[in-house]
Amino acid sequence: YWEARLAPPKYPELYMTNISDGATQSDYILPKIVQFCVGKKGLQMKLNATIFHGHCLVLHVVHPHIPGDANLTCHIIDTSLEVYHRTMVAKGHAGHTPPNNRFQMDGVSTNWGLITFAHLQNLKDGLVVLGDDVGVVRNPVGDTHEDVDGIFGVAHEELKNEDVMGPFELDTHIKAAFVNCKLPVTIFTSTQPSTTSRSMRGTSTRTWVGSGTPRPSLGVTG
Repeated sequence: YWEARLAPPKYPELYMTNISDGATQSDYILPKIVQFCVGKKGLQMKLNATIFHGHCLVLHVVHPHIPGDANLTCHIIDTSLEVYHRTMVAKGHAGHTPPNNRFQMDGVSTNWGLITFAHLQNLKDGLVVLGDDVGVVRNPVGDTHEDVDGIFGVAHEELKNEDVMGPFELDTHIKAAFVNCKLPVTIFTSTQPSTTSRSMRGTSTRTWVGSGTPRPSLGVTG
């Protein structure tokens, strides 16, 4: 993993690697009041992060009525790939996926993991979205989580001393957490104005695009 993730920044036309995972849900149960337990679970929001190594970070803020199943996983794969393609075009590269792709994700031993494999196979052979050499690897417990867990640590530091009463405030704090991220950041939310909209089981999702520190002049769009 740690060797593979070094290839895309050096050889972007040949390699694409990414890792995707979900954050600890306790940080995203609303309302969240510092040093006070409300005694109820309330809104059990979720945060998913996908890192395309060397290129971009994609976050999905998921509402509780959307189950964490194969539909969500495949949706995140597709929308994240779209962001990756747009990022590569903006960098002056081709707008397609390079020939060597590596996906690192949780849950591939489950039943919905099989559906995820099938979806990636279809992206490779049916829709020809992915390259010729596609690898899918399960996140083992331990060090391969370190970089994506570090992303969640950034969000945790922003949220830990803040009262967060609803989804709008949660979106605001997540955006604030990644203002100085070294990678360009796209956050799919459901409450903010956007430049792009998607549909997830009838729920409109919105995007916020952060600049990343190399391009601070871009600021926030939407």
